[in-house]
Amino acid sequence: MSMRPLLERPLAELPSVRWILLIPAMIAAWFAVAFAGLLLYGHIEYALCPRDQWISNTCFDPDVDRIMRGVINAFIGLSALAVGGTGVLVAPAYRRCVAWVIFVAGACLSIAFGFVQSHDLGDGAATSDWDSVASAIGAGLAGVLAIDYWLRRARKKAA
Repeated sequence: MSMRPLLERPLAELPSVRWILLIPAMIAAWFAVAFAGLLLYGHIEYALCPRDQWISNTCFDPDVDRIMRGVINAFIGLSALAVGGTGVLVAPAYRRCVAWVIFVAGACLSIAFGFVQSHDLGDGAATSDWDSVASAIGAGLAGVLAIDYWLRRARKKAA
């Protein structure tokens, strides 16, 4: 082991620091995508909503509402990709395993949020957020399969 001071060594030489930074980096990636989604949501809604449907800073057009639901789901899927990609980039080793653990944990968390958000409103109406769950799991699965493929391919080229 090198006797150079800890702060002068590159991060690649400090695997324990990278393991410690793994979860904070994934949380930061999630917040970055969530923040971008919040910034863009209002602008997209304002641009799409007909002026006669814009009342008290709210758009009451059902077509725009469906489009905005799609925008929300797109950012949910993007956050799943950002969290998984960040985790794999920060992990110093076992990257394929890390990718699958992140996917399974994210899928479980997403399903739990789906159950929390799905409830009866008491008057026969119900609310559901399962489309968001499907967006997160679908994007996460696509991301983990792509990461797994690229990591296996890189390993074969290195061998």
